[in-house]
Formats: sequence, C-alpha cells, structure tokens
Amino acid sequence: MVRDVLTAESPEDTQSAPALWLIVSLAALGPFSISVYLPALPSLTEALGASPAQGQLTMTLYLAGFAIAQLVYGPLSDRLGRRPMMIAGLLIYVVASIAAALATTIALLLAARFVQALGACAGTVLSRAVVRDSTSGPEIARTMAVIAAALALSPALGPAVGGIVDVWFDWRACFLLLAGFGALLLLCVLFQLGETNRHPTPDRLDGSTIARGYLALVRDSNFLGFVLSGAFISAAAYVYNIGAPFIFITLLGLAPDTYGLLGLVTGAGYFGGTMLVRRRAGSVRAERLALVGSRWALVGAVVLLEIALIGPLRVWSIIASMTIFAVGLGLLLPTTAAAALARYPRSAGAAAAVIGCSQMGIGVAATALLSALDRNTPLPMAGLIAALALLTSASCWFTAHRSSGASLP
Repeated sequence: MVRDVLTAESPEDTQSAPALWLIVSLAALGPFSISVYLPALPSLTEALGASPAQGQLTMTLYLAGFAIAQLVYGPLSDRLGRRPMMIAGLLIYVVASIAAALATTIALLLAARFVQALGACAGTVLSRAVVRDSTSGPEIARTMAVIAAALALSPALGPAVGGIVDVWFDWRACFLLLAGFGALLLLCVLFQLGETNRHPTPDRLDGSTIARGYLALVRDSNFLGFVLSGAFISAAAYVYNIGAPFIFITLLGLAPDTYGLLGLVTGAGYFGGTMLVRRRAGSVRAERLALVGSRWALVGAVVLLEIALIGPLRVWSIIASMTIFAVGLGLLLPTTAAAALARYPRSAGAAAAVIGCSQMGIGVAATALLSALDRNTPLPMAGLIAALALLTSASCWFTAHRSSGASLP
C-alpha cells in the first residue's frame, strides 16, 4: 500500500520547537564550510605547492567525511538524543578548523578537512531530525522550506565572505573564521538547545539493528526516490561549486572577491525556489513540485552545456544558466527532504542520515570525477551537471508514478 508521505502525526509525537534561528545556523554550518574557502582555492593550492586536482580534493574528502559521519550521528541521536551528539560534533569541528588554519602541507590540510566534516555534519543532519521531532503535518515542509531559504544565503554568502577575507588577509583566515563560527554555535547549543527526542530507541546502538533499520529505509521505493532526487541535484551543485573557482578566476581572470559576489545571484535563484515551496506547501502535491524543480534544473544545465560546447564563454551567460538551475534546486531540496523525513517520524535521525549521506556520497563521486578530468575547459563541469540533472529528472518521474497518491501538506 502506498503511504501518504506527509501524514500528520499525533501531538505527542512532537516536541516544542527550538528557536528557528539556531536550527538554521546549525544546518548552515556544513554548506558554509564548503563554500567560504572556495575563492581562496587557487591561492591556497599555490601557497602549499599543490596542484589544482589536490586542491579540489579538499572538497572531495570533506564530502566523504560528511557522508560517513551522518550514518553514525543519525542512529546515535535516535538512541542518545540530539543535543549530546550536536555538542560532540561541534567540538570536533572547532578543533579541526583550527588545525586546517595551521596546516603547512596539502596532506595536513586534507586530513583536517576530513575531520572538520565529521564535526560539521552533526549540525546539518541533526537539525533535520530536530525539525521532525518538533513539527508535524504541513509544518514539516514549511519549516524545511524556511531552513532551505536561509541556506540559500549560506553557499551564496560563503564565497562573498571568503573572497573578501582572502584578499584582505589570506586563506588561513577563512578557516579561523569557521573555527569562530563553530565555537559560537557550540555556546548557543549549550545554553539554548534542549533535547527534542522524546522517543529514544534503546536498541539503536546494536549494529545489526542499525543495519536492518537502514535496509528498511532504502527498500522503501518512495523514500528512496525522494532521497535520490535530492542527492543527484545536490551533487550537481557540488560539481559547480568545486569547478567554478577555476573557471571564473583562472580561465576568465576574475578577482576572488568579485567571483564570491557572483554567488549572490545564483543564491537569489535558489531563494526564490524555496519561497515558492513555502507558499505552495499544502496546495501542491510533493511529486508535482519535485517535477517542476527537476525541469528548471535540467533547462539550466542544458543551457550551461551548450555554452561550454559552442560558446561564447562569458561570466554572465554562465551565471544566468546556473541561476535557472538554482531555482530548480530550491524547489527540489526542501520538498524531497520533507517528503522523505515525514515517512519515518520515529526514526528521524536515521532517515536524515540517509538523506545527507546520499547527497554527500554522490557528491564525493561526482567531484572526484571532476578532479580527474581536464580543468582547462568548462566542458567536464557542464557535462557532469547536465548528466546529474538528467538523473534527477528521471528519479522524480519514477517517484511521481510510484507515489501518485502522496501529497505535500
């Protein structure tokens, strides 16, 4: 039987919601940590005597650590609570950020980035679980849309801030900035965040039980369809994030701070998509919003591929195509996350872990592939983005036909 993916739960299944600003900030920690140092990537690699491919591995390993850690945080938070796992993750993050700032070789920086991701992912994965703990029915999608809208500012402001910091100081200051941000969030969690998990599951630390729980999640074709739709489109965004600095700064000659400001344009497209989700939540079905988002993303990706193939290669033509793509991204991510999470209210941590791990895992594969390809042309980046957008559309179409009775509240 097809389950309504966003069935409202009884009042006792939810806890009073924490301050939204704190949840948004915790969720933004991971994306901000990805994007803030991107304008400094060319100068970073030069300063450490590394190749562009090695520099791009700083993101690939970050995504790998993010993916792995989420599979641990999710079940542990279902058993031990969201708050203690959040505190542990933030402590790891602060220490690793300081280590990244002090790195003297690319190998040390790669190791620090990996550990930094182990800490940062606590905020992203557990913020989703907290939302599921403290909201129900239509509020899940609406709250996720608010978070997604705020997250539009994170990857957009990250390069803008990082570009200014790199020009005025150097790349190390970017990681010191992240350390300070993490320390501030740690204090806020200690004094502002209460425990939201009212139904801890005592057997979640058993390995076989964890494995069976994850297996049950991925066997749910509707859940998996929503997860993969979000994962493919997220991977396309990661490919752009890692490829764009070398396109705009190295090939087109933009200054790092100028490149960083361009992220505000694509961020506005993403913000517009998330705001449309918030307005339409409750009146448009989940698969409909996902399909619309996948079409916008595919159009933007195809236009970018055309530019890469036949030109002309211009800053604003690339930004325009990626802004169209970003609107689709903004429609897809909150919708698919809300739809997937709402299917499993008692296993929100594990469900959020699968969502995050899928996004990061496919992102790792996509960015690693980009690092292995020719970086003197935008064609590999554009081709990967188009392929991932096509996979997103296929996944959305499949899920729409398998869950035709499911509605977005």
